[in-house]
Amino acid sequence: MIRGITIMYDKKDPKSIEKYALKLVGNTFYDVIEYAEKNKIAQAERVRFYGNTARKGGLGNLLEELYFGYKSNNNQEADFVEAGVELKATPYEYTKKGELRAGERLVITMIGYDIPFEKNFYKSHLWNKIQMILLVYYWRNKELQNKLMYKIGYVKLFQLPAVDLAIIKQDYEIIKRKIISGRAHELSESDTMYLGACTKGATAVKSTVPQYYNKDIPEHNLLVGGFPCQDYSVARGLNGEKGIKGNKGVLWWSICDVIKAKKPSFILLENVDRLLKSPSKQRGRDFGIILACLQGEGYSVEWRVINAAEYGAVQRRRRTFIFAYRNETDYAKKIREQVQYTCKDDSENILAAMRLIQQDGFFAKGFPINPIEEKNITTTHIGNDIYGVSESFQFGFENSGYMTDSLIYTCKTMPVKIKPKVMRDIMQDNITMQVDEHYYIPDGRLYYTDSNVKYSDETEKNLTSEQRRTWQYLKGGKKRIRISASGHRYIFSEGPISMLDEWDKPARTMLTSESSFNRSTHIVKDLVTGRIRLLTPIEAERIQGFPDNWTKECLVDGEIDEMPEKMRYFCMGNALVVDMIEIMEKQLSEIFEAESAM
Repeated sequence: MIRGITIMYDKKDPKSIEKYALKLVGNTFYDVIEYAEKNKIAQAERVRFYGNTARKGGLGNLLEELYFGYKSNNNQEADFVEAGVELKATPYEYTKKGELRAGERLVITMIGYDIPFEKNFYKSHLWNKIQMILLVYYWRNKELQNKLMYKIGYVKLFQLPAVDLAIIKQDYEIIKRKIISGRAHELSESDTMYLGACTKGATAVKSTVPQYYNKDIPEHNLLVGGFPCQDYSVARGLNGEKGIKGNKGVLWWSICDVIKAKKPSFILLENVDRLLKSPSKQRGRDFGIILACLQGEGYSVEWRVINAAEYGAVQRRRRTFIFAYRNETDYAKKIREQVQYTCKDDSENILAAMRLIQQDGFFAKGFPINPIEEKNITTTHIGNDIYGVSESFQFGFENSGYMTDSLIYTCKTMPVKIKPKVMRDIMQDNITMQVDEHYYIPDGRLYYTDSNVKYSDETEKNLTSEQRRTWQYLKGGKKRIRISASGHRYIFSEGPISMLDEWDKPARTMLTSESSFNRSTHIVKDLVTGRIRLLTPIEAERIQGFPDNWTKECLVDGEIDEMPEKMRYFCMGNALVVDMIEIMEKQLSEIFEAESAM
């Protein structure tokens, strides 16, 4: 039972509120009800209301009324207005392995996309809600049917660290831009890092009907973009109209809307290499949908999977590039004539496609390949019925290809390799540019046992959590017993990867998780000291081909501010290799200069 009498805290003082809240620790919600009843904190009818175990409603509301003594509401101010403190009651759980985890994601506030949006972050009701948060954690013990018997285990007055606040502000800008441009329906949790922008409520309906914003897009001759490789499938409704079935691929459909509205002469797109093979149960469908969309809008298309390291860059980053052009452009007419594409003779057209892929096409000039043979080219037909393609199209796309007049030509090509740069070429030398001490990894975080051990077998004896928090464990091979959601025991295993990235090889593909304790994060031996360390932000920039300190500063609310280091790595993990774009830019410049309509 909670000890004390009536409400004893200063509603203007955050520390006083926290001190009062700490009395909750070790008590159940039923104890709170008894406390409220004894001290007459709330009216008897409200106490009875919260004491009804069949009642639906949040335990946070119970604390608001029966312990802190204020009426629960949906106002845009903080719960404790005068102190600027928001109250959040949230569960924690124990996994089957006994590990502690959060029970749910915190819902901070609701942003209506049909009401005026506050553009200044520090004037927004989101800021009102997150300046200070009083976190009340309770154990959601699933063995207890009565949630009033859940026990409160931890109370903390929480303020966001400056680094996290900077990321949240950037998330807010992303959400703001989509809402004020009429694209609230496109928001998903994948758009942001910390803030989860998603539909609220079990019965809420998230619209998949685009809210057109093309009027805000200027006329242009080149559309450039990248988009997720995630399910572009479509479904046909009862009225026969097509709708998006794969919501995660919605960005492609926004790109398609722009193409339909503005009809740019040229399009240059980028995606991961697996785009050509996805999804696994219907190989080639997703890329087929993209080609069908472009074919239906009057475009011819070239594509090439390019590994940047094979063309002189310092990173083994393999990406699919797509170049499309309207069939009435001078370039389209010229390229057809140059490769002798006739639209009549199939065998001649295969030879024409081979010439385009090997020597005359957009990618062939900047990214030379070894000779290909006619027998290696495979072909198929694709229509512009997007629904039909989504339902039944399958095809083995290779890493190079061409589509025109609904005919697809593809073959596997091998690059004429250019000597790449290597890690040694981009690493700070610690002489002209010092490496800060915090990038070096202490031995205790590197290894948990002999450095020659490259495999851990936990099928008989588990490692400690400290041992698992070493790079040796993370990058090493491992076996662990796991339990599936259905209760089935199985052995999870993975092979080892190299602990250190070698000086004399190009870097592996950099991911957005580069700043984190992650299996894919690069680790190097310093050129001068020989000590083991992480890459610096400058080295990450060099791997992608950017100038030093390109990401050092950013704009926040129109003012120049220092970019959080975590975001510097994130930006580089999400970037293109500049060297490859520079090669394409030369070809684009030649095309634009020759295009009479430009």
